Amino acid sequence: MLFKILITLLGVAYVISPMDVIPDFFLLIGWVDDAAVVTYLVRMWSRPAKNTPAHLEG
Repeated sequence: MLFKILITLLGVAYVISPMDVIPDFFLLIGWVDDAAVVTYLVRMWSRPAKNTPAHLEG
């Protein structure tokens, strides 16, 4: 759980940071790296925990 929180904080900091791998002033191309980070974070948090009881899984 601590790992997920750390990765989330780093991901959010990367998305709001003005320094990116691909600068945001390149219109659509510059947003691709930010979208990839957000997509990864959403997928990471949407997976059920390893020890989630079967009756709670969707």
